[in-house]
Amino acid sequence: MIETLKPWGRAIKYGWLQRISEYKAQHNWLGDNNNDSPPVFLIGCGRSGTTILGYILSLHPDIFYLLEPYHLWAAIEPKTDILNFYHQIDAHFLMNESHWTENSQDRFNRLFIKGFPNKKTKIVMEKTPINTVRIGYLNALAPEAKFIHIIRDGFDVACSIERLASTNQYKIANKPHLNQWWGNNNYKWKAMMRDCIAAGYFPHEIDRLSDHRSKAAYEWLVSLSEVDCWRENLAIAFVR
Repeated sequence: MIETLKPWGRAIKYGWLQRISEYKAQHNWLGDNNNDSPPVFLIGCGRSGTTILGYILSLHPDIFYLLEPYHLWAAIEPKTDILNFYHQIDAHFLMNESHWTENSQDRFNRLFIKGFPNKKTKIVMEKTPINTVRIGYLNALAPEAKFIHIIRDGFDVACSIERLASTNQYKIANKPHLNQWWGNNNYKWKAMMRDCIAAGYFPHEIDRLSDHRSKAAYEWLVSLSEVDCWRENLAIAFVR
């Protein structure tokens, strides 16, 4: 009985998060938070240990931790919704400063900089694995941001993603074609192929990737390449 109800409970939960986030993104709902510290982004290819590291760091009393707030990013810019979880939209996999808009900046400021009820918050730390390939976009929104990058062996990452994508146990009502890793109708993979081919990431090899493990290995390689591209420009902001 409980297992039958879980997908409906998740649907209600995520619908509520979407509505609340959209409202907060449009209104100065708590006034200005006086926290001037730049945000910290914990990045790394998914299944690399970012969740465990994030939990450990979040135990520090000065840190306000945002764990994979996809609802906030979808409210800031719908085209960040790579899983097509909140929006049926032509979303981006890779993002850089060219995707910055004044509207997304205003929404980011309301949700990430000013919108916390605890005025004593000293550091806001956010962890969403997809942001590993969006460092340029994050840097445009928060030029003083710091980045913590975690790396795990690529084979282990690929096997872990393969298990998650294959079992696909996380169900949500009214989303029959949702894959826990690749999103609605495998949109994440489609967007990854499109954006990564355009960026020159092994364009002649990508069509040969046919299973979850090989696709996951490709995502791992792209994530490392993106971090390497930005590390030279933002070296002082990176901890690895």
